[in-house]
Amino acid sequence: MAKTTAKAKKPTPQPASAVAADGFTESIVETAGRLAEILRDDPESIEADLLAQGQNLVGVYVDANFSGRNFSDLLPLKITTLKQAIDDIAGGVLVLRSSTLGVTFRTNKLMTFVSPLSSTPQGTVVYSIAWKDSAAFLRWREDASESELPQDQLNAAIYFLTHEWSKLLL
Repeated sequence: MAKTTAKAKKPTPQPASAVAADGFTESIVETAGRLAEILRDDPESIEADLLAQGQNLVGVYVDANFSGRNFSDLLPLKITTLKQAIDDIAGGVLVLRSSTLGVTFRTNKLMTFVSPLSSTPQGTVVYSIAWKDSAAFLRWREDASESELPQDQLNAAIYFLTHEWSKLLL
């Protein structure tokens, strides 16, 4: 009789998720979307300390010249960018550590971009999200050997971006 050995499969990385009230799993982005609606409807529920902590970690740039009816497709692109950033942060800040996410106006068209740090995307940046250099530097100073960010910082950054999302909801 020949012996067969089964190799253990490595687990496939799954998106950050939570179990919804109906028992189904939903992504962190869907949960953030629901929280954005709550924050929009009830501004009194905003946690100022958590918001401030997140603001120290994530930077959001908005060009005020790009707004209104002339740029109606900007709103969905901003929300898409926020969703990408929230998903990235939930996964450990893999993209934002080395890149900026955003929306650019190029050749009379708005489009999303991912641009490596210290480079400039083509066109005019009208909206962008970046992991702040000061947050990365402070984390490095605290413990250069540890590359993982504490969960409370990830939560604060997601909360801040969720608040930004709530301001875009009509």
